[in-house]
Amino acid sequence: MLPQAYEIPMALVLVLAGVLACFAGYRLFRIVLAIFGFILGAMLASSLMGISNAAALVVAALVGGLAGAVILLLAYFVGIAIVGAGVGLALKRRR
Repeated sequence: MLPQAYEIPMALVLVLAGVLACFAGYRLFRIVLAIFGFILGAMLASSLMGISNAAALVVAALVGGLAGAVILLLAYFVGIAIVGAGVGLALKRRR
């Protein structure tokens, strides 16, 4: 988890990203996925670090955040491929 000083700002970022996803819809879906991936990756990476070294904590959060954003963006494309394959299979079996 993040240090207690960062929990409120991260919660606000998550709420704002959720509002953005709610009202902007599909147009910004990949951007919202990247934001959520960044935050989740930063939270996971910073939970593995000790809180005694602030510089290492920030570096780990940035690296983990970037990795999380890339993972969720790639998962988006994998999900589209799986749905497309399922639709193709359903159409093939229908004939």
